[in-house]
Amino acid sequence: MATNDSDAVYLFERTELERQRLNQQHALLVRLCHNHLLHPSIPQAQMKRIADIGTGTGIWLQQASCSLTTAATADSATPPVACVGFDISDAHFPSAPRENMTFVKHDMLKPFPQEYRGTFDLVHLRLMVLALKKDQIATAAENAAALLKPGGHVQWSEVEPAKLEFTPTTPAITAARAAMRANSVAKGLATTPSVDIRAALEVLCFTDLTVEDYSSAGRDEFTVPAREWTKAGARAGLRVALARSGQDGGQETADTLLDDYVRDIDAGVVPTLPLAMVVGRKGKDGAV
Repeated sequence: MATNDSDAVYLFERTELERQRLNQQHALLVRLCHNHLLHPSIPQAQMKRIADIGTGTGIWLQQASCSLTTAATADSATPPVACVGFDISDAHFPSAPRENMTFVKHDMLKPFPQEYRGTFDLVHLRLMVLALKKDQIATAAENAAALLKPGGHVQWSEVEPAKLEFTPTTPAITAARAAMRANSVAKGLATTPSVDIRAALEVLCFTDLTVEDYSSAGRDEFTVPAREWTKAGARAGLRVALARSGQDGGQETADTLLDDYVRDIDAGVVPTLPLAMVVGRKGKDGAV
């Protein structure tokens, strides 16, 4: 995740259940992006060394490694893509990573060690603003950009809270969203992260910038997965959000609201899942 005070921002506990939630969430987001681990504009055959910031369990990195190695060549003698995963917590790192993978504990709001700077063809980030404040995005973008070779690519994907909708809404849904929104405001989190990310990359003179929007809206195959995703997120973060937003009532109130929220989702409320993917290319002169 993002910073040493990110535990005061990040809503989710680092437990085995959270590991499972992260892996399930990864599978859902890949499906949402039409099974693209990387945006189609990124030249996969040229990706020889990749970094994943906020890597968590490393599942994106593991799958990207397999996909990119296959894209590069069918020659088994060619070495696999070199992969480095960074995260402020090593709680979810693989216990036995593959030989081509390294996992490093690092705070993305601090400059990366010199040995990694300017060495990657691709830097990937996803759902970082759950642990980043709005005014920290520019710093995170600058540090991520420093990892790239001249001409290297960045791919940064975030759920867009402002575009998240529930149909129909209910009192419990409204109350839960209000608690989450209050926590976001109190912690200074971004509500339109793709706008802030693109702006930060523009300042860093990235080229070929694009924002690709993906949504579960109108895609019936996502009705059940989106419901499960929102319930898992609520179970993991709603109690913490209520406590941080200063709402009274304690654990009992939090449990009641969570029960009502889950009941309404199960009864037929359909959430949308809006994801924005920002893609860009570092300048050829290597300036950051």
